[in-house]
Amino acid sequence: MLIITLKEYQSQEIPRESISYDLKEKLYREYSKQIEINLIADKKGDRWRINAQGYVGYIQVSPDLAIFIEPKTPIKNVLAMLEYTPEFNGFKFPELVNCDTLQDFLNSLAALLANQVLEKCRRGLYRSYISQNANLEYVRGRIDIPKAIQKPWQIKIPCQYQENTHDNEDNQIIFYTLHRILRSQLCTENTQTKVHKAFHALQGYVNLYPFTAADCRDRHYSRLNQDYRYLHLLCQFFLDRTAPTHKQGQLSSFSFLIDMASLYENFVAAWLKRHLPPHLRLYKQYSIQIGLTCAIDLVIKDIQSEECKFILDAKYKIKETVSSQDLHQVRSYAIAMQCPEAILIYPQDLTKALDHKPDAIHTRSLTFALDNDLDQCGQRFLANIRSDL
Repeated sequence: MLIITLKEYQSQEIPRESISYDLKEKLYREYSKQIEINLIADKKGDRWRINAQGYVGYIQVSPDLAIFIEPKTPIKNVLAMLEYTPEFNGFKFPELVNCDTLQDFLNSLAALLANQVLEKCRRGLYRSYISQNANLEYVRGRIDIPKAIQKPWQIKIPCQYQENTHDNEDNQIIFYTLHRILRSQLCTENTQTKVHKAFHALQGYVNLYPFTAADCRDRHYSRLNQDYRYLHLLCQFFLDRTAPTHKQGQLSSFSFLIDMASLYENFVAAWLKRHLPPHLRLYKQYSIQIGLTCAIDLVIKDIQSEECKFILDAKYKIKETVSSQDLHQVRSYAIAMQCPEAILIYPQDLTKALDHKPDAIHTRSLTFALDNDLDQCGQRFLANIRSDL
């Protein structure tokens, strides 16, 4: 198998014969947001130039081709950003802090889930009562009278009863996630063995049904299944970021992708919400009307006066300077909100920072870096606007 490792927002050139035209078309059709691929022809020979966009992760294009997209941000900081997001709020993953590459991270995460499932199987799986309908030779639960009247000649008795079983949705979600990981070819051989062992441990108790990440959210937990919250969180992480395509029982493609722009925006919002002075309140995706309905990334208001203090727009881009489009957009928001401060936030310093005040609106570019300790980077960012707070 050809494995191509790219760096986020960087390109790599591959000999033309390494990737068939059909696979090139598949990349263009299914992963154009994540991968840009173009044919280069010059004196050096024909070759594909593959450029990674604002996603990191793993793409199993075919059984013969896989692509890893490594983040430019250290893996431990990507993990720290995830821990700030609402889905992981309050959860820590100390087992993953020593991961250096994306493959290390994904393998460790899959192994963590497998180990947690095996431990749960040793301690005992959660059982719950499930409503069942069946024709039995004896009465169990209560007789289904309407069905019995419809077929009075039937020897077996139609019954409705409650069965205490392991084959419930809590266990089925985990079972399906392990199945998805096994089909993905995402893991190394050692991790694959662990995941297969966990899958086999559930196989005799649980039936396989498809689930989505939405099925992992807003679930009800009692004292009997409280420990499943952590397992379902891990399942949600995999199901939310994977997109398999099956064709005639064979693996056609599989992806595990993180949208770094969305993660960066969510992280900045979560960090500011936790560290802003108590007299200020942060609003995310604040809706306003400017001819049409728009959503501002972040708005900071004074709690008592409701006065808008800052308009903030997070831009996960590698830029030398602020584009005129971004400048116009954030100023339009500030004008509509009658806000004196508009700030564009970038993950690294611009070659030419913006400090623009042609009128009552002060527009700036500031950096919330991701290359070092995130709390220290956040405090430096907050210090740059603290005088206005």
